[in-house]
Amino acid sequence: MELSDLFCLENKQELYNNVLELYIHILIYEHQINNIYCLSCQEGDLLFFGDSIHINEKHFTFAYINNAFNTFTYVDPIGNEESILSQLF
Repeated sequence: MELSDLFCLENKQELYNNVLELYIHILIYEHQINNIYCLSCQEGDLLFFGDSIHINEKHFTFAYINNAFNTFTYVDPIGNEESILSQLF
């Protein structure tokens, strides 16, 4: 990826929780995947777990949804393991 590609992300005015989140956003931007939505851990907690007391047990650092393949992918808080849950929608 070129430095100029990173500058293109400036206009998005996104807030990133961590480097991993920014990295995945760059990958999505690089491949021009338009049907993927990025979620921060807070947004994901609210969307998938609501106000449940079990949020901390299933906490994730970063997640993204691919509508085309109906998958929800998350990276655990340590950031070294990725899991995919299919057919959520």
